[in-house]
Amino acid sequence: MPGFFLFSVDLEDVRSLIPDGMNFKEAVPRCTRLYLDWLDEVNARATFFVVGETAEAYPGLIREISERGHELACHTYAHSLVFDHSPESFEADIIRNKEAILQSVDVPLRGFRAPMHSLTEQTKWAYPILKKQGFVYSSSVVPINYPFPGWPGFHRASWQEGIYEMPLPTARPGVSLPFSGGVYFRVLPFALLPLLFNRFKDPNGSVVSYLHPYDVDEQQERFMHPNLNNNRFFNHLMYLNRNQVFSRLNRLLRKGWKILPYHRFLQETGIITEL
Repeated sequence: MPGFFLFSVDLEDVRSLIPDGMNFKEAVPRCTRLYLDWLDEVNARATFFVVGETAEAYPGLIREISERGHELACHTYAHSLVFDHSPESFEADIIRNKEAILQSVDVPLRGFRAPMHSLTEQTKWAYPILKKQGFVYSSSVVPINYPFPGWPGFHRASWQEGIYEMPLPTARPGVSLPFSGGVYFRVLPFALLPLLFNRFKDPNGSVVSYLHPYDVDEQQERFMHPNLNNNRFFNHLMYLNRNQVFSRLNRLLRKGWKILPYHRFLQETGIITEL
């Protein structure tokens, strides 16, 4: 039986993460509106985890996302990894992230996602800071090591220091494998996806998912994406099947999966009761 498809967009500009990247063509507004229009077509609302620099660059886009009924959440100010921070610099970063978004809209910011799912057992000091800054939930953990440090064994959503953590699901057919977002969602054979979604959803019936503006950008110029150690094969995968994203999403929805913004999901399932 299908469940809750926690579809989300990590709203960031990949150009800011590569040398001289801003010399390439702008794509964030165009690609974000592809998601917004698709969500309108399927009558769904989702969560957008926003990098602060992106919010500052596109204030009108941030307002549009909110006005079209979607939840805004935080994704750090400059797409920095949690384990590259001290507790003090992390708190300063997320304060700046919140301020950048709130320059454009006056909405609650209840959710946080660490770039590259970089919240680990060694950086769980972040949870009290998130709680202090008014967050309710996080979706920042990957329960394997791939290729960055992860948090092996953290396979189920749970409360951590007052923050409800929803980890990225992984399949375990001998090796752990993320499947529900990003490049994995695009390159795995589609026939596997419904099986993996059903088999490895959380006990609350949910599957956390994420995509980026570039995941649907069929016009993007060719460059080496960040965090790939200049591996040409992995970089090839970054461009593969971008034209299939919306058809794959539609096929999942036809199987009965329900998209909800993260905070609304937590309310509807009774995991949280505050407004």
